[in-house]
Amino acid sequence: MKTKLFAGALATTYVFAGFSSTAFGEENSTNPEKLTNDLQSVVENMDKEIVINNNGVKYNTDSLVEDISDEELDSINSLAKAQGLDVVYTKESFINEMVAGLKKVDQQIEDGELEVLSDGTMIESEDDNFYLQGGSTYTTTHYWGKKFYKSTAATKAWAYKASQLAVGHAVGGAAIGALSLGAGFIVGGIMTGWYSLFANSLNYHNGKRGTVSDITWAMVYKVRAQK
Repeated sequence: MKTKLFAGALATTYVFAGFSSTAFGEENSTNPEKLTNDLQSVVENMDKEIVINNNGVKYNTDSLVEDISDEELDSINSLAKAQGLDVVYTKESFINEMVAGLKKVDQQIEDGELEVLSDGTMIESEDDNFYLQGGSTYTTTHYWGKKFYKSTAATKAWAYKASQLAVGHAVGGAAIGALSLGAGFIVGGIMTGWYSLFANSLNYHNGKRGTVSDITWAMVYKVRAQK
């Protein structure tokens, strides 16, 4: 049975709704809520076009590109700049980044590495940690990217790795491996500033139960406290 991601838009309502001030910088005068609302709109439109089940991922790249407005693209680029990404997306290049992630997801489903749940969320087939309560450390995969749940200690360790990347201790694929981002992430446009801002966000939001980090295939992210 095909599972249309009707719950996907609901699941992403809070994905981009509250980036911390550390991800923008004091000099950025653009309203973060406006930017994140526009990005959320793009993601929700993707939800309407994408079908994910245990047979793989179905989508139409041209339709995904056409669904992005000029205003939404401007917001995506403002978010990317605020978070240290050395890139200016076109509609096509942004969707290409997202599709690159989806292709990796498709292959992982085919290889049996990912299990598709009834709401379209994907987990590693052998990941028993998914069923634990708050304060746990596990990862879920979505059509827009990955959601990382990290305990307090795991968040501190992750933030330390990100801060090390910020001073150039690893690049490219080694950087992705160091942060355990996994298949689907593209690193060509990332500056060291991204790692520094990400580390700051992790430390800022790390609480008694740790953090939840939503990172899109295009590397735009949101971090919040785990509950």
